[in-house]
Amino acid sequence: MAHMLEALKLKISTKISQWMDQIDKSPDGSIQVDIRLELETILAENLVHITFGEDINDEAFDFKMR
Repeated sequence: MAHMLEALKLKISTKISQWMDQIDKSPDGSIQVDIRLELETILAENLVHITFGEDINDEAFDFKMR
């Protein structure tokens, strides 16, 4: 369970760093984020990482959640 939590924390901190980089590069210091889509992506990546041991951050990964 601790491994799963650490994997999720890593995914979330990586995503926050990406958002901060985008904010720094934007002319007005803000960005628009579809938080639902971002959380779906984080959770899907985390589930694949925990279940199969594969990190799919660099992969083109399309999925749809119902």
